[in-house]
Amino acid sequence: MKRALIISYNYPPCNVVGGWRVHSWVRDFNREGFSPYVITRHWTGDEKSNVEYSAEIKIPPKIVKEQHTSVTYLPFYKPLLIKFLENTWLRKIGIRRLVGLFLYVLGEFDVEMNVFYSFKNNISEIVKKQKFDVLIVTASPLNIIQLGNWINKKYGIPWVADFRDHYNNSFLLKDYRPTFFEKIRNYYLTYYLKKWVKTTMFCTTVSKPIANSLSGLLKKKVEVVMNGFDKQLIDSVVVSEKNEKFTISHVGTMLSYLDISVFLKGFKHFIKDKDLNNIRVNFIGGTVVPVNEQRIRENIPSSILNIGHRVTPGKAIEAEKKSHVLLLVGFKNYSGFYATKTFDYIASGTTILLAPGDGDVIEQLIVSTNTGVVANSPHAVTMELNKLYEEWSRTGKIPYHGNHSAIAKHSREIQTKIFASLLLTHLNE
Repeated sequence: MKRALIISYNYPPCNVVGGWRVHSWVRDFNREGFSPYVITRHWTGDEKSNVEYSAEIKIPPKIVKEQHTSVTYLPFYKPLLIKFLENTWLRKIGIRRLVGLFLYVLGEFDVEMNVFYSFKNNISEIVKKQKFDVLIVTASPLNIIQLGNWINKKYGIPWVADFRDHYNNSFLLKDYRPTFFEKIRNYYLTYYLKKWVKTTMFCTTVSKPIANSLSGLLKKKVEVVMNGFDKQLIDSVVVSEKNEKFTISHVGTMLSYLDISVFLKGFKHFIKDKDLNNIRVNFIGGTVVPVNEQRIRENIPSSILNIGHRVTPGKAIEAEKKSHVLLLVGFKNYSGFYATKTFDYIASGTTILLAPGDGDVIEQLIVSTNTGVVANSPHAVTMELNKLYEEWSRTGKIPYHGNHSAIAKHSREIQTKIFASLLLTHLNE
């Protein structure tokens, strides 16, 4: 059994996607020949906003024994410079952006979540006392890649850098034209990351298009370890029946750059001739991004709308299984960009409405698993919702035609097996 040290800024009880990605590795690594040990920051589990996710927490280190691992929760401190830059008056006079650019030149990225300076002393004490066969760090924040390189050089532990997203998602745009400022930022991002990952065995990321982009930019082998659905969790949530009302749900964060207008316009036409007493719309996690929360509240009648904070994974799965339609908004003009909730959606047994489609990996996934329909215009949204509503009105349910063998390939358990196989291959070379 090889010992794997995993360092992640996010980890349960922090309820964000990145933490659950790591949690799935931890739970299943033992079956694949690895004994994991996790280092993260302290979390209360009550964090709801981006401000709270990057807040300081000055609690001494604490070791928690779990079923499959030990987790060391560390204090998290912000550098004094960041506290100074958070002053609102600095934003008004434009100094913050100039300082931010200067920090990029120095190789200081995601400084509001500076894991490198906050973690490295405590990690040194742990690594001195325990032997590890491999180190895995998972970004973001990007300075965790710097930390992995530092640990490798100081203690000689072979390591892997996992990118949960591209380090600049704009590179995934099909018509990306960076501004002068962005060109400077991109140059230093690429320069330093390329320098840091040079010492890795290999890197990992969540889709083939992102892997191809990162490999070209960083001149390093990048393997694909996708996100996926948690089969154990999906199976453990048993729902006896769907909601009484025709329920459309979006579960997860509605990011600011997603085009929700296609759905909202189509939905407005859909409800014109409907009895609203029969309809319910859920946006679970819809309050995380205020600009989209406002758009949702302005376009959907409050009498049928339920919008709130993120919920636990179990509650999210329950909401998905109880719904009749699951709304998904495609990342238009992006390549290789999965919404992680897509995997839970395809395993939920509920029909997906992708509006608009992305013409890319999400659309391919839904088509290959036969788990939903795509609507690229408001008119198409109205038509698809009318079909689904009419079927529900007539029979009380919506037929589901998902391809279970195709769906099964996208479980987190399968992806952890792939990751472990890659690690063993490189460690045994």
